[in-house]
Amino acid sequence: MSGMKKWLVEICFSSGAGRLVRHFYVVDEASDCEQARSVVKERVGILCACTGENGAELNWHWGQVQRFTTDLMGNVELSKPLPL
Repeated sequence: MSGMKKWLVEICFSSGAGRLVRHFYVVDEASDCEQARSVVKERVGILCACTGENGAELNWHWGQVQRFTTDLMGNVELSKPLPL
C-alpha cells in the first residue's frame, strides 16, 4: 500500500422529501483533491441518470474529501477533512 493515492469523498443530496442523504465514494489514483472531486462528480452524474434522480441537488458545502494514508507500520488512516 506504499505510495497509495486513494481518496474518500463525501457528498450530500437533498431527497425529494427534504432529507439529507450522504454518499461516500472511494477514488483510486487521483493525484489531488480536485481530481478526486472531478471523478466523483462524473460518477454522481451517472448515478442520477441511471436512477432517475435528476431532481436531486448536489450540496457540495456539506461534503468533504479525505486522503487515505499509511503510517510507518502500514496502518491505513484518513487525513483531516479537506474542503470541497
